[in-house]
Amino acid sequence: MFEFGPIWRTILRNKISALLIVIQVSLTLGVISNAAYVINQRQQKMNITTGIDETHLFTLSVKPINNAPIKNVDIERDLNHLRQLANVADATSVTSVPLVGGGWSGGVHVGEQGDTDFQSAAADMMAVDSHGLNTLGVNLASGRFFNEDEIVECIDARCKFNVVLLSRDLADALFGKGSNPLGKQLNFAGSHPTIIGITQPFYATYLDHSYVNGVLLLPMTNVVASSSTYLVRAKGESRDSLMLQVADELRKIDSQRVIGDSVTSSAQKAYAFRNSRLTVTVMQFTIVVVIGITILGIVGLTSLWVNQRRRQLGIRRALGATQAAIVRYFLIENLMLTTLGIVIGVGLSLFINQLMVQHYHVSALPMRYIVVGMFGVWLLGVLAALVPVLRAAAISPALATRSV
Repeated sequence: MFEFGPIWRTILRNKISALLIVIQVSLTLGVISNAAYVINQRQQKMNITTGIDETHLFTLSVKPINNAPIKNVDIERDLNHLRQLANVADATSVTSVPLVGGGWSGGVHVGEQGDTDFQSAAADMMAVDSHGLNTLGVNLASGRFFNEDEIVECIDARCKFNVVLLSRDLADALFGKGSNPLGKQLNFAGSHPTIIGITQPFYATYLDHSYVNGVLLLPMTNVVASSSTYLVRAKGESRDSLMLQVADELRKIDSQRVIGDSVTSSAQKAYAFRNSRLTVTVMQFTIVVVIGITILGIVGLTSLWVNQRRRQLGIRRALGATQAAIVRYFLIENLMLTTLGIVIGVGLSLFINQLMVQHYHVSALPMRYIVVGMFGVWLLGVLAALVPVLRAAAISPALATRSV
């Protein structure tokens, strides 16, 4: 009924055109399935819930004009003044700016290396004072936060801590999922601080937890430096106006310093994901271009085949072939070539993904992307061939058989 034999023999007589369609289809499936997967992964990463109150947070830096080290007493003076402002929920100083995509990280351990209970994890470390957790907008899951007398005033980068807090995901990595590590000790930086609190999971500076297992909060004020960074949490919808007010207030306190531009945490996060957004844009453009080229290729080659067989089509119409039979013939021909291209494209999709896994640390391509891609390419092939096929079916026997 469907004349597969004659159709296949016709295809073999036009090997170059048929091969071009098969190559286009296979490349299309290979490219769009992997590109769609990369887009989905990057968008999921960009849409992560950070666990901090990023919509109300902003940072700004303070730097003395004479480049003298900032004293802790000056930092506390500034922060106490800012906390009194009507629209400030809380404020703290930070050594690592939240949501910038990277910062201070390192290994933390439980027990001693060689012990049976030894466990190690990578931590995103963030130094905060007693207002740090409230400023970030992070909730405690259990235990308590730092007291004022537990905050260490560091004179260099080598500090010893008596107490620390862990995020829930870091605690799970070190002690087991759902464990209660309160009161236990870590082996960290030559000291053995006691765990006094567990926070809800959140992102501090790293936005990819494939690099770190969670967050370690350290009770520390600013290491002696020539500048300091303040993190401020606004109330309600006042963030944008408060950024201007905070800068003015700091200038009033001490005019002999440079107040840096205020940057929102949501803007920091967006900037940290700039490469991911660029990748998504490039992948989307690639998909559009590949689909466009494939459509044009199928339309062009099908139109060429139709023009080459105008006389044959006229003879078939004169012998009684209906327009529906002509349409069916060309669509089956197109589907045979598209199916062959899809079979090759499945292997090509897996091969491309394997290269990406090896060289770009992308996870394995789920089969659902290939399955959806297969049906999409089938539909694309049919729709692309439909216009020239309908034009072929409309050829009258007299016109098609006219001598040229």
